[in-house]
Amino acid sequence: NIVLIIISLCLVFADTPAEVSKVATAAGNWLKLETGARGISMGGAQVAAGRGVSAIPYNPASLGFITGSETYYSKSYYLADISHNVISYGTQISQTDFVGLHVFYLDSGPISVNTEEEPDGTGEFYHVLDISIRGTFSKLLTDRLRVGASLKYIREQIYTTYMQTFAFDFGSNFNTGIYGFILGMSVSNFGPEVQFHGEGTDIDDDTQYQTVSHPLPLTFRLGVQNDILGIDSELFKSNTHRLTLAVDG
Repeated sequence: NIVLIIISLCLVFADTPAEVSKVATAAGNWLKLETGARGISMGGAQVAAGRGVSAIPYNPASLGFITGSETYYSKSYYLADISHNVISYGTQISQTDFVGLHVFYLDSGPISVNTEEEPDGTGEFYHVLDISIRGTFSKLLTDRLRVGASLKYIREQIYTTYMQTFAFDFGSNFNTGIYGFILGMSVSNFGPEVQFHGEGTDIDDDTQYQTVSHPLPLTFRLGVQNDILGIDSELFKSNTHRLTLAVDG
């Protein structure tokens, strides 16, 4: 009996995936790419540690850390000649209010058009183009609590088909006052399901393929940050060195 129980348990757990993934069940997964030099180098742990316009995709409340105005640009090369660019601008409009614009643009590079008749290419090329344009507002509610929200336009174009929609991001950044710990929270890509349209879905002049609707990659982030060593550290003061711990989930 014990042997049968052990075998049964092994069969049950053998069919249980080690990780639950939503790959191929959401549209626009490029929205989850890490952006900005600091965000990429920190593995995306920016929901609590992010500062300024470069961290807007992780947490809109990060805009509330700028003083005056701030401009940011970066270009990153991904896999297979894919590149993505970020350009953003933010400004402080009052002691407690901030506004910003953030543009993310991804380009696949040239891809050859191949057909059944010409499998080696027709001589025509196309690009997969993805763009996200955010308008962001952040507010300093207290000297320790910042909140922010973004409205963004999203478009993805693949040859002669495209999808486009609007979505929202929300976030907060709270200095707990407890040993210098800062808590961050954000919800990204909150919006309707999307479908692809365009010439690529046409069968003939009067008939089109009915494409399936997919949700955007809704992402909830929760993080903590602490300057273990530094000028503002409550643990180890230092005017010349800084060590920051940042953990996101």
